[in-house]
Amino acid sequence: MEYVCNDGSGTFTLHEMLGEDSRLRMTGEITSGTGAYASMTGSCVIDYTEDEGGNDITEMIGTCEFDVGSVE
Repeated sequence: MEYVCNDGSGTFTLHEMLGEDSRLRMTGEITSGTGAYASMTGSCVIDYTEDEGGNDITEMIGTCEFDVGSVE
C-alpha cells in the first residue's frame, strides 16, 4: 500500500503480509519511498483483537520501527 504525506514531501510503500491467522495479525515492510522518504526503511507488526463472536475488531495495536535516514 502506498502512503502519501499530506504536505506533499513524499510517499512510501509498505508491503503488507498477513500472518498465520490473517484476521488477527499483519506485518509490513517498507519497500520503496520518494522525496523525504526515499531512504526510509522499517517494518511494522499490527495485532488485532476481535469481539467474542469474531464479528468486530475491538482493538488494534501497531508496533513499528522506521528510519527515514538522512534528508538533504
